[in-house]
Amino acid sequence: MSQLPPTSPPYPPLQEYYAPPPLPGSIKSLSIVAIVLGSLFLLCDCMGLAGATLMLATGGKNPMVPSAPVVNQPGAQAFAAADSLIKLALAGWLLAGGIGGLRQARWARPAMLWWSVAALVWASASLMIQLTWTVPASVENATRIQSQTNAQLPQNFHGIVSASAILSVVIAWAFWCALPVCFLLLWRSPQVRAAFEQTRSEQPLQGGQPR
Repeated sequence: MSQLPPTSPPYPPLQEYYAPPPLPGSIKSLSIVAIVLGSLFLLCDCMGLAGATLMLATGGKNPMVPSAPVVNQPGAQAFAAADSLIKLALAGWLLAGGIGGLRQARWARPAMLWWSVAALVWASASLMIQLTWTVPASVENATRIQSQTNAQLPQNFHGIVSASAILSVVIAWAFWCALPVCFLLLWRSPQVRAAFEQTRSEQPLQGGQPR
């Protein structure tokens, strides 16, 4: 008995008709950086929040170093705890946005643009608070503690400590601003916007017909 011919040609699976959405290099690279830094920031900010909370709860005494002098700066310690808490929330936001960026989730792009604005605002506000309040208070406290130890202070000790403290907070501000600026510059381009707005099911057929 002869075999009947197939009633329809053996087309490949439907998903093979569509090309995968393009992934611009700026999406992949910034998403990976966001995941790595978000994970590190989560760890560091958790430790920073715990340390600042302990210092605040113990009245400025370092529980890890009992012989260390008491830091009588409750306002500065409260700001350090609040700063760590806000940065902890920003770190979680950054990590979630990086994961969403690798998956080309539509919500990832606006989420990371808003994260960039929030990160820049808080980094700049934190810089101004530190330069006008916490850094001078910390320098005065360090100078007072050193003078109470009867140690021979180097010439212009106050200026050296102040300059190093200002330099450290400015470098930290620049580091925090670098990634948000990259997101605002690169993820607002038409190519990146199109990549996030176009899903796999919206891709055109390759050549207009099955391969």
